[in-house]
Amino acid sequence: MSTVPLRTDPATSPKVVTLKPTKRPTEPRLGKIEVRRHWQAWSAVVAVLLPTIIAALYFGLVASDRYVTELRFAVRGQDAKLVDSLGVLSSLGAPAGEVSSDSYILVDYVLSRAVVEELEKDPGIRQLYSEGGIDWFSRFDADDEIEYLVDYWQSMTTATYDSMRGIVSVQVSAFSPEATEAIGRRVLTLADSLVNRLSENARDDALRGAQEDLERAEFRVRMIRGAMRKFRENERIADPVLSAGSKQEHIATLQAQLSKLDAELAAARAFMKDDAPSIIVLKVQREAIESQITKAKAEIDGSGETISGDTAVASMLSDYEEIEAERQFAEKAYVAALASLEKARVEADRKHRYLAVFLDAGKPEYAEFPHRISNTLLVAVCASLLWLIGILTFHSVRDHMI
Repeated sequence: MSTVPLRTDPATSPKVVTLKPTKRPTEPRLGKIEVRRHWQAWSAVVAVLLPTIIAALYFGLVASDRYVTELRFAVRGQDAKLVDSLGVLSSLGAPAGEVSSDSYILVDYVLSRAVVEELEKDPGIRQLYSEGGIDWFSRFDADDEIEYLVDYWQSMTTATYDSMRGIVSVQVSAFSPEATEAIGRRVLTLADSLVNRLSENARDDALRGAQEDLERAEFRVRMIRGAMRKFRENERIADPVLSAGSKQEHIATLQAQLSKLDAELAAARAFMKDDAPSIIVLKVQREAIESQITKAKAEIDGSGETISGDTAVASMLSDYEEIEAERQFAEKAYVAALASLEKARVEADRKHRYLAVFLDAGKPEYAEFPHRISNTLLVAVCASLLWLIGILTFHSVRDHMI
């Protein structure tokens, strides 16, 4: 310990100030700082540099090239209007809602198990995705179940539908250009077959319904015609309307004869007595004509006894008109059903909906995946962020513990 003399005023006594020496860091403190720095450096190597090196080695030397082919198509319907043989103007275009619905069905179908099962047969995607040249992380295990193959297929394929433009886009990837092209063309064939089946089912349903309506109309016409034939057999008359008309004419003729006899009888009474033979003959003729008129009217309106117990013409006409009205309605319904069937047949002869392909599956010339540099940089950035988060978390917890 040392003392430094200070200048003092002569009037005052001298003072002495004692200075303490500055402490230097001890060796244990320096050792902790060095250990901490080394720990952070080694953690950066383990958490950032090592994953980046592994990613670079994998993407640069191990990862297999993956080729992609793209398909673009749209579901279209007929927009033309046709006139069938019966003169019925019919629009055969598929409604926009049905086309959009079919497009969504198509997207789901491309990623479904049904497509995977078809692709297992031809071109055999289980073998194509499990070849020995494919790296272990990308290769599919050929012994896995179909459910795993469906998941793998969905990871290798994308299918989207643009509702604004009505376009379905499908991207198929594989590990060789030939396999990619073969799978893409097979997917396109399956999609076209599905659209054809959907169209055929819709047309068959329409045709089946029209055919059933026609069969019901034919059965009703046959029943009405049978009832008409039975009615004519029971009444022993071919045309009740014509028969009623002839009876009316007969009554009119008898009434004319009666009027003539009344005139002759009035003229005879002017110069003959009532017991004269001529007047008696005229009276007998008049009574006979009146009797015929009464019987004829009774046959028409059923107000009196009819000849041979025949049905009254009025009642017969009422029954006949009812059957005739049913017959006319049944025949009109039959004609309408026949027109509907003809319309359905015209529609069935045309391809209601079809697949319009404007970007076919081609053979890719370069591998689109993996993105070696960008993937390596992405691993490095993610590892660095995780390392920084870990370091900050560690220091925050340590500071709170002090």
